[in-house]
Amino acid sequence: MLKFLRREKTHEVDAVLLKPRRSRGFVEAVGEASYQNELLEVVKAHGGPSRDGVKIEVHVALVSEPKNKHDRNAVSIQLEGKKVAYLSRDDAIEYQSVIQHLDQLNRTGACRAFIFGGSKDKPNYGVFLDLASADECLSELLSNQ
Repeated sequence: MLKFLRREKTHEVDAVLLKPRRSRGFVEAVGEASYQNELLEVVKAHGGPSRDGVKIEVHVALVSEPKNKHDRNAVSIQLEGKKVAYLSRDDAIEYQSVIQHLDQLNRTGACRAFIFGGSKDKPNYGVFLDLASADECLSELLSNQ
């Protein structure tokens, strides 16, 4: 069980830490512009913001949103129980097999992520996931059963 810490309380999620990337780049989140206040709270909890920007390592949960009115394949990225971004539509489709497998087990996928930004040149914060391909994640999940 991963514990997502919040200043006022601990947000516990029965999560499986998914395999980190090896040779591929980060999985870039989308929609962070709508969640800058939530990201700023996390940045402040880690001693920021800074004039030079920040790079903060965190763990995030990947939460399926099958009832999302814009995209039934939507996967939100949650940090400390708060939504901070989404997987892109293409990435959400790619990772559906992983998310659905975990849903069947009543578990949530989690991964290491980084929050970057907050500098003069890049004032908004972005979220980047350290996550292997969906095939690698699913293969590891199936081999650990």
